[in-house]
Formats: sequence, C-alpha cells, structure tokens
Amino acid sequence: MYPTYVSRAVRRDVDQIFYLVNEAFQIETGNEGIAYRSGEKYHLKDQTRKHIADMLVLRDHKQILGVIKSSFHNGTCDIGLIAVHPEHQGMGYGAKLMEAAETRNKASRFTVGLASCRSDVIPFFEKRGYKQLVEKPIEEMRKLYPEDLAEKFVSRDDICWTIFVKKNSVCENGDEDDGYQYNAQRE
Repeated sequence: MYPTYVSRAVRRDVDQIFYLVNEAFQIETGNEGIAYRSGEKYHLKDQTRKHIADMLVLRDHKQILGVIKSSFHNGTCDIGLIAVHPEHQGMGYGAKLMEAAETRNKASRFTVGLASCRSDVIPFFEKRGYKQLVEKPIEEMRKLYPEDLAEKFVSRDDICWTIFVKKNSVCENGDEDDGYQYNAQRE
C-alpha cells in the first residue's frame, strides 16, 4: 500500500473526481432519511472542471481516495463538497482533507453548508469545532445560488440548508503553512 497524501487537483483528475463524488454522494439520492436529491451530485463533468482549481485530492499513488473543494472570499474559506470513496470511508481521510483545507487557507473563519437531514455528517463537523450559524429553507438557498446546478435537484421541501462556521485558530496565532503537498499520515 502506498502512503496517502493531499495535493492540488489537476485537470487529469476530472474523471476520477467526477465518479468518486457521485459514488460518495449516492447516499443522498432519494426523499427520506438523510436522502434529499433527485439525481447525482455532479450531472456533468464540466461541473468538476469548473471547480478543479479549488479542489484538493487525497491520493494513494495514482488513485484518488477523496476530494475537498474550498474557496476563499473576503477572509472566509467556504468548504464546498467533501467526498471520500465509500470503500475508504471511516479511515480518517475526511478529517485529513479538512485539515489540509483549513491549514492551507489564510482565512479568519471557515464555513460549511449542509442539508439539515444529513444528521450522519453533522457530528463530523461539530467535532472539528464548527458551530451552527444559520438555517435557511432550501428554497431560499436556491434563489441565493442559482448557478449551483446540483442544489436544483432537491427532492424534498421539508429540509433546510444549515451553515456551520469555525474560527481559524491558526490564522489568529500567525502560524501559516504554505505547502502544496500535505502528508496525510502525519499526526
């Protein structure tokens, strides 16, 4: 087995990321429990290409095991999707991706948006220090972010979009890590 590491996603990663994300988010397809989508997370590979510059991937040699998307705006780092292939979930790879994204961004705070029905992943973010900031009906979020095709395929009206926030303690201490590659096995 090869050591795992986090690096920036590159164009040749698009196919692997596209399939990995749809496989990992398949659990959201449906209209009860933690499911709330009427289709796949990414409907087109162009959606992956559009965000490739904002993505980090967790690799095991040439295989991508996980991906995280983060973008920086006005001192805030918005963590978008985070996905780990189902065969590799529960191994700490999601936490490694979050650590890499949080370490690399010089943001004063981080935000994560989740569907309120995703009770399975909310504790993951709370354990990392994220606190609920606001909860908005999903219909209101569709109006705010009309370009996000994925959220237009919501199959339920009884859910909200919940925003979680975390202050960046690294930024407050003045310590920064500008590295482009993070060894995911480092403790």
